[in-house]
Formats: sequence, structure tokens, C-alpha cells
Amino acid sequence: MTTSLQNTPFVLTDEMKEEFDAVMLSTKTGKPLDPEQCLRIRERSDRLAAENARIHGVQDIAVELIRSVRDEERDTSLTRVSR
Repeated sequence: MTTSLQNTPFVLTDEMKEEFDAVMLSTKTGKPLDPEQCLRIRERSDRLAAENARIHGVQDIAVELIRSVRDEERDTSLTRVSR
């Protein structure tokens, strides 16, 4: 059975809160995460990313923004050179 996250409110479970705290502590202290905890976080992240892509499609907004800014910078520099 496939479950969908669409129209489902997000619930932060106790396990997710503990994992978040562990990640924040690891970031602060530099101490590595427990490998099992790291695997659970990665698996959940992969599931959520796949579900998001299924619902909303691939999001390439950043690519479009980068190209737009790059093109504007190129056009601006060409204008300066031609003056």
C-alpha cells in the first residue's frame, strides 16, 4: 500500500525531535551522529523528497534563477564595455 503525504498535516514525532536535537548537537560539538540514526534520517529524507517530486514534479527553480542572474550580469557588463 502506498501512502501519500498530500493533504496530510505534517507531524513532528518524538523520534524526529530526538533526531533533530542530535543533529543540532552534532553540528555544535562536531561529534558524529550515531550511524543508525543517520541512516534513519537519510531514509526519511529520501522518502519525503521522492514524495515531494511525485506530487509537485522536479523543482529546478534555482537553475532558472542562476541563469537569470548570470544573463543579467553579462548584459550589464556588455553595456558597460560598449559605452
